[in-house]
Amino acid sequence: MPHGLSADEAVNRLHHGLNELRYELPPSVLVIFLRQFSSTFIVVLLVAGLVTLVMGESCSTRS
Repeated sequence: MPHGLSADEAVNRLHHGLNELRYELPPSVLVIFLRQFSSTFIVVLLVAGLVTLVMGESCSTRS
């Protein structure tokens, strides 16, 4: 029983490229921060918070 790949199989596998991972730059801190706002739910919560803040300020100035 032979060990290893045959010459044909080795040549065939070389056509697929080297066994390496592609290097990608990690996302910047700004990109990570801005991704937090891509969710509709987060935007709704922020708008609700702003409305509450504005309404709370306007209600407290009337008293």
